[in-house]
Amino acid sequence: MIEFPDEVPNTALLRKTVSHSRKHRDPFPSLSELAPEKSLQELTETGRAWQKAGLGSMTEHSNEGKRSVSFTLNEDALKLADYLDAKTIIGQLKSLPLGKGLWEVTKLGLAALLGAVTQAYFGS
Repeated sequence: MIEFPDEVPNTALLRKTVSHSRKHRDPFPSLSELAPEKSLQELTETGRAWQKAGLGSMTEHSNEGKRSVSFTLNEDALKLADYLDAKTIIGQLKSLPLGKGLWEVTKLGLAALLGAVTQAYFGS
């Protein structure tokens, strides 16, 4: 079994970073762009903690007077994000043999319910 570090700060941002990296094929996702509400100091501390945990390497750079933090993910970060995703309710559903199909049916049912409620509220 793979052992993950006990204290990885800001796992929500890590999952978001990995998702962005996979979706956009971006090997150097910018933490500053993914979490603009966080200060540069917070992002730098998060990046250093991830680096210390062995999830990749942090890079600080400045462009046109604006400083930002990027993080290069390694395979351990991807595995940790997959592990964290599997612990969510949706991840649990998808892990079932029929989980993916069940999730799709659930989404369609929720959409139909929302449509009926919207039609009842706004009328025809």
